Parts: sequence; structure tokens; C-alpha cells
Amino acid sequence: MFPQGSPKLKTSITMPIAKAITPMLDALAPKPKASLTARDVVEMNRTAILGALQKGYNFSDIAEKMVTAGVKISGSTLAHYVRDKGPTAQTLGAAKKKAKASSPQPKTSASQPAPAAMNQAPSPGYGSATPAKTQGARHAPAPAPQASRLPG
Repeated sequence: MFPQGSPKLKTSITMPIAKAITPMLDALAPKPKASLTARDVVEMNRTAILGALQKGYNFSDIAEKMVTAGVKISGSTLAHYVRDKGPTAQTLGAAKKKAKASSPQPKTSASQPAPAAMNQAPSPGYGSATPAKTQGARHAPAPAPQASRLPG
């Protein structure tokens, strides 16, 4: 079962054996990869990809260039890999904000209330002297106080 010269597995592992594992693994040299994945290539070229985004290219444009170079990747996968990293996502967000700042933005009217606020009645005593109106609800006036009737 084991090639000649390989150690036999022990059923009982002692503490010295267990403690010897960590330094042995820590001393290992990095093992080179035989081939890289598309994610590896994106990680290696992250700065250049972000630079291309800042120049106005989109993920599909960059993915096409990578496919031409021999890396099979789609624009959506490239975007996923780039956004997958925490600190770099902030860098990407800054690149997108910069791109949006250079494009015209639709103007919104500040005089229009937010949709959530449109259906809420104002709190009594704040803002307006008129009572709040509610949609579809009718309130009966409060009954007038009646004097108690005593026989007499």
C-alpha cells in the first residue's frame, strides 16, 4: 500500500508528533502553480483592470481584450472577480463615481416630497395649524359633553 521508504501511519498520535507538524508545514517553500485560473489572472492584473475602468472601458471591453490574450472570461465574471475584494471594491466605486461625475445627471425636484412621506399624516402640534387629513378615512366629531340629568 505504501511505497518503500514511506512512514507507516500510527494509530496512536503522541503530543510530540502533533507539535512537530506545525514547524514542518511552516518551513515548506511556496509551491508554484502548474496553471493559473482566470481569477488568478484578474488578481495579478487588478491595478491595470482598475486603470482601464477609470479610462472609460467597461468590464466587457476588458474581458474581450483578455480573451484575445488567451484568458477565457466574460465581462460579468470579470466584474464579479474585481468586486469580490473588499478594499478594491472601494477603489472601483471611486472609479465609477468619477465616471458618473463626467456624465450628465438627471435633475430631481427638491419641492416634491419623498414617496414614503406622502402618505403620512403630520404629527399633531407640529408644523401646521390645520388638522391632518387622511386618505379615505372619515372621522366623526367628538361627542359634545353632556350635562348629567338629575331628576328634579
